[in-house]
Amino acid sequence: MPYYINTGMFDGVKSKIPILEPESAALTIVKAIERKKRMVTIPGYLYRFTRLGQGFMSIDIFDWFAGNVLGIYKTMEHFTGRKK
Repeated sequence: MPYYINTGMFDGVKSKIPILEPESAALTIVKAIERKKRMVTIPGYLYRFTRLGQGFMSIDIFDWFAGNVLGIYKTMEHFTGRKK
């Protein structure tokens, strides 16, 4: 489950979480396949943070935090996508 990857597909995305580089994301995915992992989240801290937040906060508070503090729901406001 990778976050946005810098391939041009997500051009214009503005995010407080760093956008992943394709080479490092691919390497992480290949290593996970080799280790027979059923699931991998990139960056890994995102999954841990999300699960921890969901464990300590109600859904409404977590949703508010994700939207208003992290800005997750506004990352695609300036999305342009890959230009041909």
